[in-house]
Amino acid sequence: VDDKYQYSCDNEDNRVHGWISSDPPIGFWCITPSDEFRTGGPVKQDLTSHVGPTTLA
Repeated sequence: VDDKYQYSCDNEDNRVHGWISSDPPIGFWCITPSDEFRTGGPVKQDLTSHVGPTTLA
């Protein structure tokens, strides 16, 4: 079974995530310099991935 909770981690471990493609050569990255804006603090789990053309940033 594949569900969204398999793609989660603690906020403190999620600093950089992104997507890259070789054809066409394009990509984007989301860099999180601080956890201050997140609710629940650094040990709360959050989703890191989504199926489809949607970013969770």
